[in-house]
Amino acid sequence: MRFQADVPVAVYLGHCDCVPTSLHLSDALSVRRPQLELACNGRAQRGAERPVCLPACIYLDVASSFQSAEAPFRPGGADFGGVEQVKQAVRERRTGIWLDLLGHDVRYGLRQLRRNPGFTLTAVITLGLGIGATSTIFSAVNSLLLRPLPYQDPNTLMWVSNYWPKLHLDRVMSPNFIAARSETRSFAQLSAYTNSDSNLTGSGEPIRITRANVPANFLPMLGVEAQIGRTFSDDEDKGDGSNVVLLSDHLWRGQFDANPNIQGKTVKLDGVEQMVIGVLPPYFRFPDVQLEPDIYAPLGLDPVRSANDKRVSLLSVTGRLRPGISAQQAQAEMLTFFLARTKNYPAGFAHMAQGQEVAVEPLQRHIVGDNRKPILILLTSVGLVLLIACANVANLQLARAASRRHETAIRGALGASRTRIVRQFLVESLILSLFSAALGCGSPK
Repeated sequence: MRFQADVPVAVYLGHCDCVPTSLHLSDALSVRRPQLELACNGRAQRGAERPVCLPACIYLDVASSFQSAEAPFRPGGADFGGVEQVKQAVRERRTGIWLDLLGHDVRYGLRQLRRNPGFTLTAVITLGLGIGATSTIFSAVNSLLLRPLPYQDPNTLMWVSNYWPKLHLDRVMSPNFIAARSETRSFAQLSAYTNSDSNLTGSGEPIRITRANVPANFLPMLGVEAQIGRTFSDDEDKGDGSNVVLLSDHLWRGQFDANPNIQGKTVKLDGVEQMVIGVLPPYFRFPDVQLEPDIYAPLGLDPVRSANDKRVSLLSVTGRLRPGISAQQAQAEMLTFFLARTKNYPAGFAHMAQGQEVAVEPLQRHIVGDNRKPILILLTSVGLVLLIACANVANLQLARAASRRHETAIRGALGASRTRIVRQFLVESLILSLFSAALGCGSPK
């Protein structure tokens, strides 16, 4: 743009009451900014509406800085800063601008990572492997050690064992179990289970399944209700051949296609027809990590008939303590009970029972067993692996930052603040972390 001396100033300034519209640029050179400001103030004191004189002041300063009207135009608002800087300052004061800036940083960070595929893949794979290993082990630690068992009032659930060292036997004989239910006072409820393998037919192709035999109070003691149908009743647990079964959720979905009308249907277990009375919920986990039953049947221990029955079953026993009873008190009572029962054994049988021990321990501790210390050691080890992976990625980031010194210097020279540059680096690191977490947590466990 070039000034012309014979053109009115109003052409360049726009409307301004402080400058006559007939004033030419050649005359404007003799007008000083203090005179213009005095004119503005005078109009304001007389009650006139104050004109917008800022453009006039700026452009008159510009005009006075040139030697002639033919000199090239230069920004007259240098005292107010550059136009782009002013625009940026205005943008940064808008509501929600942080979201726009974050979007710019994310897009720029993705472009930078795409331009350096070697660095990106190395960092993501290194960190992803560390996160994957740590998350896998922590999931095991959380389910076994930290998270309570998924049963009602799990702190009162106990595991009861009767160890015979001469037979290396840690199960409870069925006659002792039946007697303990009525003669001991430490437990509000005592329950037990056995397991076996069976052939399931009548629902498509025959399959081999795991079967758990439980008494009627087993599921109610754990606080578990059927999602379809009902659980066993006391009458079905009398040992008179009640042919009813409960299905696990995974068997119901896999073998019966999650049929909502499964209740009342019949299946065959080892060639014997059984009626399905219900389906257990998907969250139910059997209180034995080495056992995952597909189907449940009544244990069928009749107190009257089992007392005279010469057949003996070996049972895994669990129980719920009465309020105010500790595990040590229950163990002392159960030891006294089992020693008293030994006196009624035949001579040869009583000899094998010598040195027997009784253990009453929390169910969660029994499930974890001797694996607690190795699991914690393994968790510590993978934690160190994750720390090493983070240190390696940090070294890669430092090397990359050193190679970007020229870029950082240019951005600083163009007006980027230190906070803005640091924020950009943090966003790039966050993107790498998200990709690594997706790789580590999404990998097969």
